[in-house]
Amino acid sequence: MSAEPRRFTNAEGWSRWEGHLVKGIFPLRRFLGGSEQSAVFLSEYDAGKTIDVAIKLVPAIGSRAEAQLVNWRTAAALTHPNLVRLFNMGRCQLEGREFLFVVMEYGEQTLAEFLSERALTAAEVRALLMPTLDALAFLHANQLAHVRLKPSNMLVVNDQLKLSSDAIRAPGPAGISTAGDIWNLGMTLVEAFTQRTPSSPDEHDEANSLLANIPAQYASIVRRCLNPNPASRPTAIELQTQFKSAPEESAISEDRSHAHPVLLAIPATLLIVLAALINPQPVEDTEAKSESTAAPAPAPAATPAATPVKQEKPAARAERSERPARSERSEGSERSERSEQPAKPAPPPEAEPSPKLTRTVSTTSRTLVLEVTPEVPRAVSEKIQGRILITVRVLVDPSGNVMAAMVEKAGPNKSLANLADQAAREWKFSPEDTDANRVWILTFAFTREGVTARATAV
Repeated sequence: MSAEPRRFTNAEGWSRWEGHLVKGIFPLRRFLGGSEQSAVFLSEYDAGKTIDVAIKLVPAIGSRAEAQLVNWRTAAALTHPNLVRLFNMGRCQLEGREFLFVVMEYGEQTLAEFLSERALTAAEVRALLMPTLDALAFLHANQLAHVRLKPSNMLVVNDQLKLSSDAIRAPGPAGISTAGDIWNLGMTLVEAFTQRTPSSPDEHDEANSLLANIPAQYASIVRRCLNPNPASRPTAIELQTQFKSAPEESAISEDRSHAHPVLLAIPATLLIVLAALINPQPVEDTEAKSESTAAPAPAPAATPAATPVKQEKPAARAERSERPARSERSEGSERSERSEQPAKPAPPPEAEPSPKLTRTVSTTSRTLVLEVTPEVPRAVSEKIQGRILITVRVLVDPSGNVMAAMVEKAGPNKSLANLADQAAREWKFSPEDTDANRVWILTFAFTREGVTARATAV
């Protein structure tokens, strides 16, 4: 058999390999996409339990094949929360043809897929940019380049933003450099805001037209990233420092009711967790703020209520609201501000009862001591369609108490997100001997039948 198999063409169709086994271990369950040079399939991998993975096939061509395997082995040795993990790689044969394969984490969605629907807001770009810069800074510090930074290689894996890892390699000839990653970052930012990239960034009219639709702070960064002189481009660490020292844009509080739920799952960086530590208050959105101006909320209690507050019947509320009116008519104009004793104002009709929290002491987990889930009011639970996932990032001190919490994936229902946020603050974990704080992701699954939760260490 020839060691130089002929190249595939799109006409031949990669999907013909569906149902085949790679190395007798990895089934090619479904063709996900590809080009003339490679194809990606959905597969499965036994990592203690069977999980969905993606497997990429590349025709093995001469000496380049071994160089590619070396690059994959290098990437597989890396450990970073914002890089896709590589599990396995090697050579295989399918119907007499020789391929390289690499098995990696499966991404539920790519940024490119989202951008086909709409552009990002400034707040969403910031949430996207911070973990991206973390990953690039990590690679560049290890004398590696990502090479193919673009929306199709930015994936959501288990509610976490990750960059693809299969193209990572050491800088060298053929234009591979860390400065090239910064160039690609600038192009990605343009596409994130405008759903377009300049066909040629040297065409100033087109580039300026696109930059006009980008917030000034980001437009300045894009210009620096797309500097024709690679030595004049900023480094990933410089951009990290700039964003960590700058306050979040006012756009962060813009209405995000139209935002896609998967994109909102892009995790906040540790910077935001630290901000929550400094000011450990629930994150408010614009809708909540507008409601508070219309009807001021009562002062929060020291701890969330453990029992529900009974909702008054409409008739009782009406009777109570009439009392101050009758008193006012009887006292007339002689009533003074000092002598009047108005009844307590009735709660607004839309006010929800304080959440009832269900506390479960863990007897099986070595790290989890107390799990708390909210009991959803019937009026809210009846509106739930299917299953709504809400994730909350919590910062846990060495004694096991939650110091701060922040809703990362809010889902379509603000009331459920608030319930999850309040419940997350009541969780308790086992104490640690070290002085280091810990970060956990709490995932609440809301259905009409009830609420379940799980904790994942970060």
